[in-house]
Amino acid sequence: MIRTTTAATLLAGVAATVLATATPAAATPAGPIPTFNYGTKSGEVLLSAEQIGEITDAPEMSVVGRGDELIDAKSSISPKECLSAFEPARAESFSDADPKSVTIEQLADGKPGKAAHVVIQAVIGFSDKSELGDHMRTTARSWKSCGGQTVTTTSKSGDEAEWQLSDPSTKQDDTILVISQRSGKANCERAIAGYDSTFIDVMSCDFDGGRATGQAEDIAAQIVANFADQK
Repeated sequence: MIRTTTAATLLAGVAATVLATATPAAATPAGPIPTFNYGTKSGEVLLSAEQIGEITDAPEMSVVGRGDELIDAKSSISPKECLSAFEPARAESFSDADPKSVTIEQLADGKPGKAAHVVIQAVIGFSDKSELGDHMRTTARSWKSCGGQTVTTTSKSGDEAEWQLSDPSTKQDDTILVISQRSGKANCERAIAGYDSTFIDVMSCDFDGGRATGQAEDIAAQIVANFADQK
């Protein structure tokens, strides 16, 4: 169980205001926004390949990429406003903020384009809790607006694929916000959470017809727990 704090409770009130004032881009039910926990320390909190393999039921998972900068790639997603709900750690999704640190890992159980399971886990540090809170509100509004929409991706060769987004929902005592997406046999789940002044950004995908439900949520929850264990 993720511990709740007074700061998290206060942020829940802010989240309620976001729900009341945000205007969806499409007629979708209002989605809840999570209560984010805060701590005092940071460190090596990302999950190991073995832990990721257990959560995704993919024992062959290994780290295939690491980075210390947000992913700065030309957007090939429409509508662009749904980029944050669709993919983690994209520079375009942080245009409202000024992150001070970034740690990203990508894990997979096969070569690029052939892996059945792919996970991206990232922790993005902000200067203080206030800046994190502002970015959380911006992200939550975006996810709410994109809930239920169809996102179209375009490859470098011009091939298009459509992904259906779910409505966002909160998990783990309202401490984690999740949204899922599917396209054919592919199923992915996005999850975000916060700890201290750190934004936790996760995606887990199954491209072989399996379900990714609960996977990004569990990864984000364990990262939060790793932060808490350092206190």
